[in-house]
Amino acid sequence: VEVANTSASIRHSDLNRIFEKFGRGSDAISRNIPGKGLGLYLSREIVRAHGSDVTVTTGPASMTVFGFELEIAE
Repeated sequence: VEVANTSASIRHSDLNRIFEKFGRGSDAISRNIPGKGLGLYLSREIVRAHGSDVTVTTGPASMTVFGFELEIAE
């Protein structure tokens, strides 16, 4: 599963912080963007509980892609 954000890209320096509990990117804080910093933390915890992890890549200018893979029981 992949989800792409086509608004402002997340800075490379913020990539580890955004997965921490209550962690938010520096732009979200400086631009007063609402949020509690729990969404990505909880998403990663759920995916990890199923034996995988969330990946994140940032593209040029304005794209961030989050993804994960889960095995499906047969």
